Amino acid sequence: MEIINLKNNLEFVESSLIKGFAYSVEEHVLLIRFNGDKDFLYRGMTPQEFESFQHATSYGEHFNDYIKNEYPYEKREQQPERELSL
Repeated sequence: MEIINLKNNLEFVESSLIKGFAYSVEEHVLLIRFNGDKDFLYRGMTPQEFESFQHATSYGEHFNDYIKNEYPYEKREQQPERELSL
């Protein structure tokens, strides 16, 4: 089980929907922290698909068009030390 340390890996962005994100290349998992501080994991995303998301002109639009209904997801509770187990 891999640990993503959100304090070090979360990339914060300017978006009306998304506060930040982190990606695990080894696990092919995208973590999105939405505004309101809710964390969701999206599994099965290739590095190329992540790169497309990472460079999108609108993170919220890209999420709604290409991620939201395309990948299995799970809501994760934020852990005390801001670490998230995958």
